[in-house]
Amino acid sequence: MMLFVKSKDYKLWDIIEDGQFVPKESKKEWSVDDRKKMELNCKVLHFIFCALSLNIYEKMSSCESAKEVWDKLEVTYEGTNEVKETKIGLLNHEYENFKMDPE
Repeated sequence: MMLFVKSKDYKLWDIIEDGQFVPKESKKEWSVDDRKKMELNCKVLHFIFCALSLNIYEKMSSCESAKEVWDKLEVTYEGTNEVKETKIGLLNHEYENFKMDPE
């Protein structure tokens, strides 16, 4: 997904990593540049939502920014750093205790 988003427009990936641009003015006072920046968030949200299954989409559809969706997907499917370290520890332990069955 990262490669797909970057290939469409690298600015879209910046929005996922850094968060969306939020203008300080009211919507009526937005400049053309402000409007384009807000459209980028919508565009990358569209790309992400199109890639999700219906079940996952239902869980993520309440998110308003692409960064928020991406962060939730990372935690859900990769886990936090603590979860990753625990998984690595378990796999190392399993590897170290690997033995051939008599059969």
